[in-house]
Amino acid sequence: GDELKNPGETLLAGQIYNSNRYFLAARIKALGAIPVDLGCCPDTEAATREYLISASEQADCIVTTGGMSVGEEDYVRQQVESLGSILFWKLAIKPGKPVAFGNIKGTPFFGLPGNPVSSFVTFHLLMRPWLLKTMGYDDSRATNLSQSSLGSVAAKATFDWHNSGKRLDFLRG
Repeated sequence: GDELKNPGETLLAGQIYNSNRYFLAARIKALGAIPVDLGCCPDTEAATREYLISASEQADCIVTTGGMSVGEEDYVRQQVESLGSILFWKLAIKPGKPVAFGNIKGTPFFGLPGNPVSSFVTFHLLMRPWLLKTMGYDDSRATNLSQSSLGSVAAKATFDWHNSGKRLDFLRG
């Protein structure tokens, strides 16, 4: 998106560093896969379509961050639907609700949220186990490797928190 800058560049009002780009490339590489970085897509419908077509021709799996919600400049979902299909969009989790999985011209597609914490959570919960399974790990090994990457700690909250039971909440503390 137009609001993203690389680390070290000067941020203007409304801009953020593109931490997702580096996090995802590092995690994908750590799994033994080869990330193909097509750069940051401008926030236009035509550019989004062009980037997705190019990605489908160059990669075995496509992952994007951001553009999956319903904002004025969120074109990813509609372009994925026009070029392929969305199997699911939006999960009852927080953080990470605006996540999608589908395909573009037969190439598997993950649309992760733009928020860095949401992107981190959905990568580890959804994309990482899928990649491991696709790379030939059996179900139990892929699940165990995925669970160990997030870690788990039982703790008692020192604040009031209520979950209505309608979604899975991941708390930070």
